Amino acid sequence: MAPISRSKLILVVVLLASQHLIPIAYAQQQDSPEIEAIFGEINSPFCPGRLLKDCPSSAATKLKDEIRERVGAGEAPNSIVTSLITTYGDTISPVPSSTGFGLVGWLAPLAFFGIGAVALLYWLIKNKKNFGTPDDDNDS
Repeated sequence: MAPISRSKLILVVVLLASQHLIPIAYAQQQDSPEIEAIFGEINSPFCPGRLLKDCPSSAATKLKDEIRERVGAGEAPNSIVTSLITTYGDTISPVPSSTGFGLVGWLAPLAFFGIGAVALLYWLIKNKKNFGTPDDDNDS
């Protein structure tokens, strides 16, 4: 077996050591469950259609840091979410409000379901004669 050169040995040691440092760096970035809940509860004002936790923009990173500071200062998560909705508008809330125009977001699916159920019932009643059993046709 050929001897291992000194530079190759150093490279192997550095690579093995770096594998243990990477998880440590990621572990330092872990947020508390309440911070993660806030990030997952609101849409990003900077990335339309994405939750704050999924937005890669630098402005979203600054907002996440601000939220971390506010939670660290003892502010309640509900208070933080309410102030963010006040600052950025209802568009950051992934759930429509239950008042005003947001009420349409809750009632429209129910209305469409009701209209579909009534249309199906009407069609079934109208076509009831076509649903007879094969034996009914041969009784004559």
